[in-house]
Amino acid sequence: FFQPALSQIKAGRNQAFDTNWRFQKLKPNVGEQLHYGLNLADVNFNDASWRKLDIPHDWSIEDLTETPNDSIIGPFYKKNAGKNATGFTVGGTAWYRKTFTLDKSTVGKQVFIQFDGVYMNSDVWVNGHHLGNHPNGYTAFVYDLTSHLNPIGQKNVIAVQVKNEGDNSRWYAGSGIYRHVWLSVLDKTHIENWGVQIGSKDISPTSATIQITTKIENNVANGTLTTEIYSADNKLVASKSSNSQDKTEQLIDLQNPKLWDTENPYLYKAKITLQQNGKVIDQYTQTFGVRSIHFDAQTGFTLNGKNVKLKGGCIHHDNGPLGAAAIDRAEERKIELMKKNGYNAV
Repeated sequence: FFQPALSQIKAGRNQAFDTNWRFQKLKPNVGEQLHYGLNLADVNFNDASWRKLDIPHDWSIEDLTETPNDSIIGPFYKKNAGKNATGFTVGGTAWYRKTFTLDKSTVGKQVFIQFDGVYMNSDVWVNGHHLGNHPNGYTAFVYDLTSHLNPIGQKNVIAVQVKNEGDNSRWYAGSGIYRHVWLSVLDKTHIENWGVQIGSKDISPTSATIQITTKIENNVANGTLTTEIYSADNKLVASKSSNSQDKTEQLIDLQNPKLWDTENPYLYKAKITLQQNGKVIDQYTQTFGVRSIHFDAQTGFTLNGKNVKLKGGCIHHDNGPLGAAAIDRAEERKIELMKKNGYNAV
């Protein structure tokens, strides 16, 4: 008897949702949604025989299960749809499923799932309810799960169908949920996902004005929005509180700013706290750099008042033999290698 490993979810923003997925790639000519006569998005579908894995995951870089012959070597198939444009790797249709429960801290809250990237043409279900289709393989997307979730302690099932038709690019694209997935459990009133915009102006060696715009979902009376700015060594250097609005704009004076540039990419951190009647109901943290840029026909591109020659490289999103799976350290290393070899732009 198969007892799935349940992930218990508590209240909180951007909780990692990468582990304990079940995966199955469909064989050619098998129905897209029906497999073994059952709906793969159904809560009660038995996925015990499916492979267990963590994401990010790319199935196109994995060895093909067919018997090797003169057309198949490892993950490469000479007669695949994309031919050399997709590196002779194979797409297809595959499914991912994950089971989870909610604990008592989530009562009355809203639950959102965020996919950083799925290649490509994905459909997502929760407990058999279709949430939507996202055809683009490179952009992130979010769904609200709240109205379709089961009561506290009862299992919920996320099912994701991914369809990569194979003939779709001129580079290696990969296949599957190849970037991170996150779950956020928030109060009805909260800071919008991607709802914080940070800019800087009036920059001088002694001061800079930090302009922060924060969007609030379901803003309420007696709300206060406090933004604290911390240095790279986590020291509080500036702060401001305002009455929260649907769109709250704050101007914060930053003394003796350390500027971001390509040689010293200095980052500050903005910690934004939303309160109602003194009670914290949401927090959002975002890093940012302070710098001025200017384009001019005579002086070219200047960064913080200094002329900078852009030495850019066109780099694709895959990580060589690791495939398209966006493994954090591999992404960092890729940029480190570019900088080491003299590049300052991508």
